[in-house]
Amino acid sequence: MIGTKNGEITLEVTTRKWGLFLTSLAAQQQIAGPDVAFDHLYNQATFSQGRKGHKNARTVSVEIDNFRRQMKAEGLNIIKRKHGTKTTYAIDGTTCNVSKTANFTLRLNQLRGGSDALAFWIKPQLGVQLAWVFASMRAKVAFAQGQIGQALAFQRDALALTSDPFLNAATYADIARISYRADRDTALDMRDQAMDFVESGKMSGAIAQIFVPRIQVSYAFQDDIGADVQCQKLDAIAAGYLTHGIDVAGLARALNTRGNMRRRAVNDNAGLHDFQLGIALAITTNDPDLIQASLFNILAALEFSNTVPPEVKIEGAELNEWFCQQYNLGRDSAQAELLHAQFYIEAADFDKANAAIHRAATILSGERNATDVAFYFYTRANYDLQRRDKLASLRQTLVRVARAEKIYNRVGNIIGTRKIDKLKAKLTQTP
Repeated sequence: MIGTKNGEITLEVTTRKWGLFLTSLAAQQQIAGPDVAFDHLYNQATFSQGRKGHKNARTVSVEIDNFRRQMKAEGLNIIKRKHGTKTTYAIDGTTCNVSKTANFTLRLNQLRGGSDALAFWIKPQLGVQLAWVFASMRAKVAFAQGQIGQALAFQRDALALTSDPFLNAATYADIARISYRADRDTALDMRDQAMDFVESGKMSGAIAQIFVPRIQVSYAFQDDIGADVQCQKLDAIAAGYLTHGIDVAGLARALNTRGNMRRRAVNDNAGLHDFQLGIALAITTNDPDLIQASLFNILAALEFSNTVPPEVKIEGAELNEWFCQQYNLGRDSAQAELLHAQFYIEAADFDKANAAIHRAATILSGERNATDVAFYFYTRANYDLQRRDKLASLRQTLVRVARAEKIYNRVGNIIGTRKIDKLKAKLTQTP
């Protein structure tokens, strides 16, 4: 049902597809985000699947245009914009302003259903969570090196950073996994803290399904309960995994992949949320490769964000490099060096930025990846622009930008082309 009340537009849409469409538009206006892309809508089964099967893009486009006309007749103007081959939609802000008090993001997640609700598991500010991630990763390395006391000290640091139930649950699960190696008194103290947390009721739903059995299983050998009773408890835990267990590692990988897809769909904030959740779950699985990949994804999503200061990004990049060295992971990563250089450029530390660029060039002198080469040209151009290097002519900078753009377009790297557009906009402002 659609109508007006006291001069204001009120909408009640009973069809889920159009409810999703309108809520997407409202959420984008509320957060001042990019327009809703047709491709993003069409990739959702709600729009592209009908009673007779898969719809072509033309059919879905016509359906949306028809709905736009209905809305316009009721006083709600939905703007359609063309950007080359791309089509986007947005609410006309001159005729309709979305209330800032309404939680359209929550409603959007409810309409989508499924794992989008996972985004609400991460509640602390990004800076707090990154500090938690850094402490947790340092604990991983300390434990791998046999420094049990130091590892537990880092875990205590992680607990002190936040009282968030999800992050605390992940920390206690890790403590449960490693504390058996500590001296008896310390191990029992940490066990008591972890079990008190389990019994506190702070964990519920899927979070409890993930972490309660992990903590209980890890401490089975430290309990004074008889073996027969422990077997019964473990029987119940095993049965629980068979009926409603969660593949935590699979979920972490799915979130990291979805985060990258969301970034390609020009939704960086949603992508970052996926990476935040993904790295917490990766730490829980004790998978160094997945932990490192998750941290890199977060750092890549922060390249143009002012959510955290440059020094935090640099700390993350340095930790990423150190973690790779400790676990022998991705040590020849030109992308990591170039991303590190980007953060140094942002902090105006051009000597360290130049050193990182040279390290990347050394790596690229061997086996080359097209995207890495494009990233190199892009970073060199950004370095010249931000430093206002007299030795680098504007023509040379433009040549590097053009080379990077050509490669990104050739390999279809959407995130890369967006970076080029931002840099070209800066170049037009250069005196």
